[in-house]
Amino acid sequence: MGIPPEENPLDDLLIAKYLHDVDKKEFISILQQAIESKRDKITLEFRLAAANDRIIWALFKAGIIYGKEDKPVRAVGSLSNITTLKEAQTKLRESEAKYKLISENSSDCICLHELNGRFVFASPSSKEVLGYTPMELQKLRLREIIAPEYLYKVSDTMLSVIEGKLKTVSITFQAKNKEGELEWLETVGGAILDDNGEAIFLQTSTRNVTDRVEAQQKLKESEERYKLITENSNDIVTLMDLEGNYLFVTPSVKESMGYEVEEMLGRNALEFVHPEDVSAIEKDFTESLEKRIKEKTSYFRYKHKNGEWRWIQATGGLIFDEEDKPIYWRANKIDITEKKITEEKLRAKEEQYKLVSENSADVICLHKLDGSYTFVSPSCERLEGYSVEEKMEMTLEEFIHPDDSKRALEVFRDTIANKSTNVMTQYRIQKKDGEYFWAGVSMSAVMNQENKVQFVLTSTRDISEIVKVIEKERQLNKLKSSFISMASHEFRTPLTTIQSSNELISMYLDNRPEMPDNKLVKHVTRIRTELDRLNSLLKDVFTLGRLDVGKTHLKKEITSLTGIVKQVIQECQVQYKDRSVGLTVEGKERQLLLDSQLISHAISNLISNALKYSGAKKDPDVVLKFSDNGISVVVNDYGIGIPERDQPNLFESFSRASNVGDIEGTGLGLVIVKQFIEMHGGTITFSSEVGKGTSFYVDIPNV
Repeated sequence: MGIPPEENPLDDLLIAKYLHDVDKKEFISILQQAIESKRDKITLEFRLAAANDRIIWALFKAGIIYGKEDKPVRAVGSLSNITTLKEAQTKLRESEAKYKLISENSSDCICLHELNGRFVFASPSSKEVLGYTPMELQKLRLREIIAPEYLYKVSDTMLSVIEGKLKTVSITFQAKNKEGELEWLETVGGAILDDNGEAIFLQTSTRNVTDRVEAQQKLKESEERYKLITENSNDIVTLMDLEGNYLFVTPSVKESMGYEVEEMLGRNALEFVHPEDVSAIEKDFTESLEKRIKEKTSYFRYKHKNGEWRWIQATGGLIFDEEDKPIYWRANKIDITEKKITEEKLRAKEEQYKLVSENSADVICLHKLDGSYTFVSPSCERLEGYSVEEKMEMTLEEFIHPDDSKRALEVFRDTIANKSTNVMTQYRIQKKDGEYFWAGVSMSAVMNQENKVQFVLTSTRDISEIVKVIEKERQLNKLKSSFISMASHEFRTPLTTIQSSNELISMYLDNRPEMPDNKLVKHVTRIRTELDRLNSLLKDVFTLGRLDVGKTHLKKEITSLTGIVKQVIQECQVQYKDRSVGLTVEGKERQLLLDSQLISHAISNLISNALKYSGAKKDPDVVLKFSDNGISVVVNDYGIGIPERDQPNLFESFSRASNVGDIEGTGLGLVIVKQFIEMHGGTITFSSEVGKGTSFYVDIPNV
């Protein structure tokens, strides 16, 4: 109270001395009522006169002590200074009165919150903003209606006001209305402070801005889409005034025409148009203004910065204001130079195609995917007897022989499905007179710009004579096969008889007690030698014959090429007992998929020749090479060699080198070897020098 302490303050005037005159009567009245009702406790609020003419509010809490006959003796209690609280309450009442006046007449929802966010007061407009009545809001906290993703943002913003960092804040966020739907709110908030500058309440003014925010979002999205389109479009988007002067040009003009945007702004569009096209463009401008055209497409030449003229497709028209008056020209320009060039080339090719198709002996047709015709060359009348008009009204299936129809249509459909070109097939086609002929047909899928099949092109020719020749060849091969089978039996039977007789004569001579006649032994030996040679010749002839008629087939199996070569070397050394054949293996050995019988025959022939034609010279050798791409077999001999003039015909039937002398041979062995190697997809070559020897190289890939 600002009054110095007294030595003995406990007297009858302790309170009355300082009690405010206005509160004395009420104080005495309340005290008397407490005594009369024998209450032992009392709480009062009243004003006291303090030093320096100050008035303070005090809270008096006391216990009344009663003596004999229940008479009060004294009251013992305490006084607390509640001036600050009372002043705050007064201010609050005044503030609430103001808020009530403002809030009841404002479209914004004006609220008073405790610092924890609980609503203390809400204006009636809360119903319009979020659908809640003021009473309903006072049961909620602010955080209960804020969308979760904005909770921290709103809390941090309001905290900056509570902590005194900012006096007022404005924030836009989403909150749930009474129906649970999200609404966009804009809130302006501030703190209500006590005398010490501490925040005691939050005051907010909130309005529903959902329509505005959604409109802004749509505008932003529209602007971003437009920006994205214009900045990334290959089209040149332009805006011109009614005189044709550029007001806006997209950056794509740089890539298409070489100009910077700044170089074009303010310039007239006709400055860039080819002189020969200017009058047409001026006419389009005039017509668009007169007829108020909003959309029109024009084609003209436009000058590139490098001086080149480019073909342009321009689509656009007038833009009108709210009063329906034209204010701008709009145009989207596309460079179609390459398209124009392509069209010119296409026209030229079409002329060439027409020239070829109309003068070709083949019937050239263009079919839709259902087999109907869109084009037929005039040669159809000569080949099939139908006029172009007659054939155009029919389909592909109607001409094909019933026995060939299913296969031919399958080829047609496969050509479409696989987008194939130059697919060859044969089937019989019926002429107008009812006669059938064999046709060779080439089918090709014709693609459109989307790489989809649009048509099927067919080229048809008469191959009846070829089919007859093929049939004759087939019959000839059949006869050849029959002859080989017959000859194999007819020749081998007497040869076997002669050989058996010769062996009996040899046995008879060996078993005679007297000395055999040398001349007779010599003749028997010569017969045996000639029989062996004749058997070898017949074996080669029959083998070659079977190859010619296609009766020799590959029977591949997993096998060891190294094992085959070693076995062949051992067999050859039996005949040439005083000779040997070296073997070298290079690379990593592996199992191979081969016809072991055919490969063994081929290698046996090469090694046998190496021994036979090297005589008493250095022994032959074989090198076997394994690689990732295949295998190689090299057979080297150091014998007589092959004269250069004989080398070109070495793989021809019955061809032998001119320097072989009386060395036996049929001239068919290498022919058979070559065919066996080629059946495996391989090749055989050689190098040779007379007097130094010969090397044969067998290469079989990817086995």
